[in-house]
Amino acid sequence: MRPELFRIADVAFPAYFLLLLSGFIFATAAGAIWARRIGKDPDVIVDLGLACLLMGVVGGRLMHVFADGYFMDYVHLCTDPSRVDWKVEQALCVPRYKGVWDAAKGVCHPVQTDCFAWAKFWAGGLTYYGGLIGASAMAFYLLKKDRFPFWKAADMAGFAVPIGLGFGRMGCLLAGCCFGLDTESGFGMSFPPHSPASEAEFKLNQLTTVNVWSHKVHPTQIYESAMCFAIAAACLFWVHGRKRYDGQVFASFLGLYAVGRFALEYLRADDRGGLLGLSTSQLIGVGLLGAAIAIHVRRSGAVAPAAVAPVSPGKDPSDAGLAKPALAKKKKKKRAEATAEASSGPRSNPPIGGEGPVHRFDDADLEDLEAAFSAYREDEEAGAARYVEIVRRHYVVDREIRAQAEYFGRYTDAIVAHVEACPAVTGTGAMTYLRYLVQDLQDTGDEALAARGKKLAAALAATK
Repeated sequence: MRPELFRIADVAFPAYFLLLLSGFIFATAAGAIWARRIGKDPDVIVDLGLACLLMGVVGGRLMHVFADGYFMDYVHLCTDPSRVDWKVEQALCVPRYKGVWDAAKGVCHPVQTDCFAWAKFWAGGLTYYGGLIGASAMAFYLLKKDRFPFWKAADMAGFAVPIGLGFGRMGCLLAGCCFGLDTESGFGMSFPPHSPASEAEFKLNQLTTVNVWSHKVHPTQIYESAMCFAIAAACLFWVHGRKRYDGQVFASFLGLYAVGRFALEYLRADDRGGLLGLSTSQLIGVGLLGAAIAIHVRRSGAVAPAAVAPVSPGKDPSDAGLAKPALAKKKKKKRAEATAEASSGPRSNPPIGGEGPVHRFDDADLEDLEAAFSAYREDEEAGAARYVEIVRRHYVVDREIRAQAEYFGRYTDAIVAHVEACPAVTGTGAMTYLRYLVQDLQDTGDEALAARGKKLAAALAATK
């Protein structure tokens, strides 16, 4: 425990805020790199991070005041300080807390009124969920104002926020707050005299004085920090590369953190408000888990492609870990589902892949594709569905591709240009169809088309 990391010119630098700032820097850097990679302005993310940091502190402080059980203390500090009871040792009442000792009650009372004590966040008292709510509200406002795709930015937050939170919890460890219950396990840690843990145990009459080390307690700060870094890694390296819709990474983060935090609350021992036998954080966690499920249901239903399995470019799309005897049936079924959806678009195309006449694509189809891509670049959230519709319309098998080799050569070149210019276009739901296109181009047996398939496969691989 080291509440102050260092001093410069007699100015103390609190460990918690320095670690919080470090987390902010790492999270913002990760977000800026992500924005540059998908062709967006990284300055928007930096500005967003600064605004969210400020609103996060405001939201975290307000929830502490209203939900952590100290609201009336802050009211009485402004109206009648004698009604505020600080259970501390008599020897510390005057020199440390600048209070007056009440011998009858054995507590310390503040002497002076302070109507702004509730706003002094630097004195301690911030809640993560309050910060998340405040930062999210600010993010929604700024992203809409800057016309930045909200759900894409939310996915960025899905891996950036837990990075920052992981650093913040290490700051909690150094500050000594957010500690856990007593334990005799090998993970237990003792905090030094006058630490929040020692003071809490003194108030509970578990210690006779705050001048001694606390009992061994669960280092829940370390537990949560490790959990947050694990969630960030899972969201960035696993979910993000496999997402089927914008918002999936954020929903995954919300759900994973809500469940993990709910469980960790049973090991926490610091003062927190609660209701119905649950802490405030557990109650909010239940709500956030519901929000994560709602986001998944709504977003996946709005933009998800046909129910086909994601595959690696250049590989048989049916080869996704299934038993070999089931491959042919699985592939046939999946392609039939996607084919039915593709043929149900606004154009009256004949059934794709069947024995009927081949639909003749022409320059008008390429113009539609370019128009959809331009609309997507202007407003990704609104233009994604149209772009996926055009790509799905071109979902055919190698018979149709061979019959229109010249057209599909130009179509593939256009898709490659789109992916290279805006890698985020693969996150619209079109990725599965493009992977099938790679496979079918290679299955035609035509050298020129196979070469274009390899070029598209390389462009898709570069987006990962």
